[in-house]
This record gives sequence, structure tokens and C-alpha cells, in this order.
Amino acid sequence: MKEKAKVLVIDDDTDSLASFATALRRDGFEVHPFADPKEGLSHLASEGGDVVLTDLKMPGVTGLEVVRRVVRENPAVPVVVVTAFGTVESAVEAIRAGASDYLLKPVGIPQLRAAVFKAIKERSKNVELEKKDREIRRLREEKKRKDGVGRIIGDSRKMEEMVQKIHVVAQTRMNVLIMGESGTGKELVARAIHDQSPRWDMSFLPVNCAAIPEGLLETELFGHEKGAFTGAVTARQGMMEIADGGTLFLDEVGEMSLALQVKLLRAIEQKEVIHVGGSEVIRVDVR
Repeated sequence: MKEKAKVLVIDDDTDSLASFATALRRDGFEVHPFADPKEGLSHLASEGGDVVLTDLKMPGVTGLEVVRRVVRENPAVPVVVVTAFGTVESAVEAIRAGASDYLLKPVGIPQLRAAVFKAIKERSKNVELEKKDREIRRLREEKKRKDGVGRIIGDSRKMEEMVQKIHVVAQTRMNVLIMGESGTGKELVARAIHDQSPRWDMSFLPVNCAAIPEGLLETELFGHEKGAFTGAVTARQGMMEIADGGTLFLDEVGEMSLALQVKLLRAIEQKEVIHVGGSEVIRVDVR
């Protein structure tokens, strides 16, 4: 048996509320009437719904606010606006905010029925689009994960164990130390971890610490303020800020001086950096 479409009716006018609810129930809809917009929005958040029918001019939370909240929090649910104070400006504003239809009181029952049936069809299309979008995202993420590990070639037991570790570590927020001789593919492993992590759609930034002169490495990593040293004509972000939200791969980190390694360790542990020549603590979310 097909489930009834669920319609939430929000109107501070009790007569209109009762009239709309009665008419829609006759058409077979499951109707939930609310005189308080906050209660209606709370019910939508907890119990869901297929269509919201709302008055425009209400005390406390206006119909326009209802439209914006529903569009923001339940984008697949259409909103039909009904009002006795209709103007061209209010109609345009409601449609721009995301309303699917705009009706003027007094509303004829055929007109109301047509608007709600149209909204139900729109809801069905939105649900299908959501499913397709989720499937597309899933396929993209799956491809990204496969591509990430696919660059690593090998079929030995040790390689299988390493790939399994990549899968496990990638889903955590922990920092990772990758050890190996030069040319063994440490950056490939780092990229594979990034591509399979929740950060996959953010930046992956590799830095060869051995290729940057010691005097410049600190400013490259942490950034600097204007005038911090000769030639610093403008302030500049460091690699840890640029990679914020993503992954920073520090290759040949052992080539750094011990003093800089201590600063780097603190920045990684605290997720904070301070520009060279500055005093402001800058929060970064980087792996």
C-alpha cells in the first residue's frame, strides 16, 4: 500500500489552518497543522515531511524565514506560500528564497489542491535527484580511492599488508610517519592515504624539506609577517596554512635542523602556527 504524502501546514490563523487541513485530508494527504511556526519546523526536523504549506505574515517566525529554513535544512522539501497580504515584491522574495509556489488568500480548494499536487511531484523529482547525486558522489569517492591505491604496484604479502594499513589509517585523523629509502614510493603512500581519507577533496601539498635552504624553510612552513626580514615586503602564508583542511606531505623531514623539528612538532601537535616575525596564533587543520 502506497504511503500517504505528508503535508505540514503552518498558519497562525486557526480558521485558515483548519480549512486547509480539512481540504487536504479529503484528498488523502497526511496533514499536520501548526499554529506556531517553530513547532512546525521542529516537527519537520524530527519527523520529516513531503510538503510545507505556510502563511507568509506570522508573529515570531515569518513565512519567509520558514522558507529559508526549510530550503537550508531540507532542500528536497518544497514550500508553498499562502498569504492574504500579497504583493509583487513579497512574491518575488518568496520565490527567490526557494518557495515552489505562491498563493493569495482566499484560496480556492482546486487552486490549493493543484499547488500541493504540483509540490508532491516536485518532491518526487528532488528525491530522485538526491539519490543520483549520492550515487555520483559515491562512485567518485570510490574511483578516487581506487586511483589512490592503484598507483602502488605490487602483489607480495608485504604490499598487501601495507595497502590494508593505508585503508585503516586513511579513515582516522592521526598524523602518519612514513619511513623508507629514497625512491621507494613514500609520496605515493601519502597520496593514497589522502585520497582515501575524508580530506580527499581538499589539497594535498608535498614539500621537499631537503630542497629548501635552512634559512627559508621556517618561513615556507609557517609563513611570515611583512618586514620580518630583508625582502619580506608583504605578509605570506606558510605551507601549513595553505594546506588547511587537507594533507601536508613533508618529505625528507630528517634533513631539518633539530631546532626547526621541535617547532614543527609543536605545530603538528597543537595544530597552531605563528608567522615568523608575528605573535598571532593561527589555528590550522592539517594532517
